[in-house]
Amino acid sequence: TVTLLVPTLNEVVGMRAVMPLVRREWVDQILVLDGGSTDGTVECARDQGYEVHVQTEPGIRQGYMEVLPKVRGDVLLTFSPDGNS
Repeated sequence: TVTLLVPTLNEVVGMRAVMPLVRREWVDQILVLDGGSTDGTVECARDQGYEVHVQTEPGIRQGYMEVLPKVRGDVLLTFSPDGNS
């Protein structure tokens, strides 16, 4: 099984433009890890039906430590909705 992990921080533009192109049947879980966005990224992700974890402590390393227990896949892929992936 595969989990697509999408780390975000103020990525609402990418969430609206890029994430609809990701076909849900490609993976078993899509999990958004948000680092404290203030631009509507979290709301956009939830509106699109994605599972979202908003981290409680700052930093990408901390975010990964918090979200790993929520990963259900045997394989973990990370993907950035800002066009870098």
